[in-house]
Formats: sequence, structure tokens, C-alpha cells
Amino acid sequence: MSTYFIPIKTAVIFFPFLALILTIPFLIFQYRKYGYINKIRLVVVFSFLFYLISAYYMVILPLPKTRDVKSVQRDDIEYTNLKPFKFVEDIKRNTTAEIEDPTSYKYLFTEREFLQAIFNVLLTLPLGIYLRYYFGRGLIATILISFTASIFFELTQFSGLYGIYNAPYRVLDIDDLILNTLGGTIGFISAPIFTFFLPKADELDENVELETMRVGFPRRLLAFTIDMLIMSFIPYYKLDFRVKYVSFFVYFILIAYITNGRTVGHWITNTKIQGKGDRIGFFEIFLRNGILFFGIIGLNRLLGNLIILDQQLDLYSMALFIALFQVAYIIYLIGDLIYALFQKDRFFYERLSNTRIGIYEEKIGKEDRDGEKYMEKRDNMKFRKSEYEDIDNILEIIEEGKVSLKKAQVPQWIDGYPNRETIMEDIDKGYSYVLTNNDEIVGTAALIYGVEETYKEIFQGEWLSELEEYAILHRVAIKESEKGKSLAVRIMEFVQEDAKGKGMASIRIDTHRKNKSMKKMIEKSGFEYCGIIYLEDGSERIAFEKLIK
Repeated sequence: MSTYFIPIKTAVIFFPFLALILTIPFLIFQYRKYGYINKIRLVVVFSFLFYLISAYYMVILPLPKTRDVKSVQRDDIEYTNLKPFKFVEDIKRNTTAEIEDPTSYKYLFTEREFLQAIFNVLLTLPLGIYLRYYFGRGLIATILISFTASIFFELTQFSGLYGIYNAPYRVLDIDDLILNTLGGTIGFISAPIFTFFLPKADELDENVELETMRVGFPRRLLAFTIDMLIMSFIPYYKLDFRVKYVSFFVYFILIAYITNGRTVGHWITNTKIQGKGDRIGFFEIFLRNGILFFGIIGLNRLLGNLIILDQQLDLYSMALFIALFQVAYIIYLIGDLIYALFQKDRFFYERLSNTRIGIYEEKIGKEDRDGEKYMEKRDNMKFRKSEYEDIDNILEIIEEGKVSLKKAQVPQWIDGYPNRETIMEDIDKGYSYVLTNNDEIVGTAALIYGVEETYKEIFQGEWLSELEEYAILHRVAIKESEKGKSLAVRIMEFVQEDAKGKGMASIRIDTHRKNKSMKKMIEKSGFEYCGIIYLEDGSERIAFEKLIK
């Protein structure tokens, strides 16, 4: 059994080094493809990597003691076995177990031929599990991939580890191909048993709120490291402080402003600097990165140079004062860093500039582009106040919305809400609106001007403004047959025009964190995530705000 443990022990030693090398490429790939790091995916992928390393070492270890393998082998040695199921004959010939005596079967587990066959099955069994669970491959694909992996193993051995040894040190065995393929197939069939406690691979990103997700310190550090690496390639960057500060200004302020808060590091890690509006303001980016680079890095460098200068001029008391000030400043920076990490708050330069690092998401997809074409063709759309004659049509759209939410397992619009009384009250108060196309009602919403009681307290964030009055949007719904045509975005456009006409400077809206379609529409319409609010019944909602320019 030690023969099998040696490769695993070697894999355990080697794995951390390979994992360390692959960590940064893995993080970048995950950030760009999924927008975040899923812990379950992280464990699955790195466990798969460990399996691959272990399987490979199982195939090649232990290595011969000399490269001249041929000199220690018999002249009549055979390097291949092309006879299928020879392992069955070997087991029958050498086993002490008897078919008629089940109690003797235990001896099989002490016999080399049987253990070798079991090993070849177990070698690729995990591969079948990974292929079905994580990679979503079918049975035929799993069989073919397992067979291909087995061929790779056999050729590795047959080639004397790619020519390092002057002869094969293990037999190319067709039985290995059969048993390895069988192992992958068994792994595929048994995958649900081994992964029953894990969420489905295609549901790993369910209920993930990218717009509400805080960008972690490792991700920020990776982006910063990439940017600083780029800066290091600038000529005379390390030799002339003037070149350094001009480079800082151009790269971290000017270019970041032009690209709407995205340096190369932000682009690679799929993040961006966010301000109050849709675009980052020049003053926001200047204040934020100015404090970060000139107020932290530059100031500490300046203080260090002043200490050296004072010592050269024998102004030791002044040097001591500056040194104490620098130590106090560094302690403050470390304290702010610890506070931000543990309280999951922004750093002080972000609080001063009212900016934050957010996850970048593409705004326009195929469905969105189709919706834009659709809206270009529909010039007869109107957004008007609802009338009593519209109630039945509005309720029909609302009921369709309830069905959609239930299918998506979103616990919103339940227990009969909203109902006829809700819509009638909205009409009486002048809140209810409908979106029409050629006089056909295709959408509805409640638009309120004033103050929302449940918005007075917001948690894990803050509103973009502190206005006494603002526009509030509730109960947005689109006719089922008209969905996928960006009509909800059109409602948002009408709402913004109406609010602007009434002198409002802000629109606020909330939704359930599982309501992905609404969140997509809100984000596409230029709203920014602000935090969490709670309804009167205690239900949690994620809140957004958009400032009207």
C-alpha cells in the first residue's frame, strides 16, 4: 500500500507551490467571468487540481533509480499487453479466494493483481464525478474523456516519461484503458451520491448580488499591484520624483476619469471606482486618488526626506517632531485599514471623496439590444396616470408578475399584495401610472413624490443624497407577452422625465434581493446600490437611488 501513498504524499508537498502559481490567474479568470469568487467553486477547482496532480504522480511514481532502465531489465521483457481482460486471468491464477466460499473473498484485498485492478478503477473515478458535477459533461463525453486520460497515462509510461528514460519502466496495458474508462463511467453514475451535499454547479451563482457585493481587500490589492507594476515600466519612474508624481496624476486621475473609474488593474479585476452619479466626477477621482497617492504615499516620502534633511542640518528636535508625527500618521492609517477590514466600511479617503470600489458589469446584452430596436419601432408609447377603467388591465399584469416571481422563487408580492384595493388607492392618490403602446396597456408602476417612511433608516450603506423630497417608484410590472423588450427601462425614462419636470433631483427604489430581473433593470437604468432597508412588516429590501442631473 505504501506504493500508493508515496505519490499522494508527493502531491501534498507539491500542490501548495502549484496552487500559489495558479492563484492569481485563477482569481483574474473568476473575477472577469463571474464577477466574484465563489467559495464552493474555489474548493471544487483546487480539489480538482489536487486530484490531477495526485493522479499524475500515481502514474509516474516511483521513478527508476537510473535513466538507463534498459540495462536493469530482462532481455525478453514485454512492454505491451494488448490482450483484453488479462487481469481477470491473473486474478484467477494467483488468488486464494474461492467463488464457492464468500468468506474467502477477503483475501482478494491482500493480493496484488486484484488491488492493481481496483486502483485503475479508482484512479479515474473522481474524474467522472468532476466531469458530471462541475463541468456538466454527459455520459458519452465522460467515457471519451476518461479513455483519453487513460491513453495519456499509458503513453507517459510507454515513452519512458517522455524520453527521460531509455525504455518504458511500466507496461502499456490495454486492461488499464478498460479499467480507467470504467472508473470514469462509475464516477459519472455515482456523482449524485458524492455531491448530494453540494449545490448544483449551474446554481452556484444563484442569488448572488454583484451590485450589493463588497469588493474585498485581496481583489483591491491585486488591482493595485497590477497598476503599480505598470507604473514601474515608465522610464525614470524610480529615479525622478517629478516623473513619478506626473505619472500618478496622468494614470490614476486623468486616465481613470476618462475611463469612468477603470485603470488597467480595475479592468483586469472587473472593478471600477464609483461616485455619486453614473460617471465618476473629476473632483471625486481627484480627491480620492489624490489623497491615496499624494496624501499617503507622497506625504510619507516627504516626511522621511525632511527627517534626513533636519539631521543633516543638526535640527534634531525638528527631526524628532516630524518622526513622531509620521509614526502617529502611520498608526492612524493602520487603524483605518483595520477598521475598514473588520467593519466592512470604506477607507478614509473613500469616505472623504464619497467614492467606493464596485464590481463592473456590462450593461448591454443581446436582449437589451433587441429591446432598443423594439423601442425604436414603437413611437406611440405614452406614460400616463391610470384611470378606473384601467384597473382590470393593471391587475392582469400584476397577477402575471406574481406568477413570474413565484416561478423564480422570489418571496415578493405574496399574501394577496398588491390587490384591487392597492391599485384603487394608488389611483385615488394619483400614484398609479400605465405605459401604453398604441393605447394598449403594456406596463404599470406607482410613482410617488415625497418621503418614504421605510427609507428614513438605511443599513450597511447610505443614500446618495439627503434630500427632503424625492421620487419613489413602486409596483413596477410589465405585461408577460411584452417582456424582454426593455419596457421597464422605458418606464424609468418616463419617470425620470416626469420627476425632473417636477423639480425632483433624486429617484429611489427598492426590491427583493432575489428579484434578479428587477435588479438588472434598475442597474441598467443608472441606479446605484445604496444599502438595505426594512419594510413595515420587517421584510428586507435592497435600496437604490439615482440622482437626476
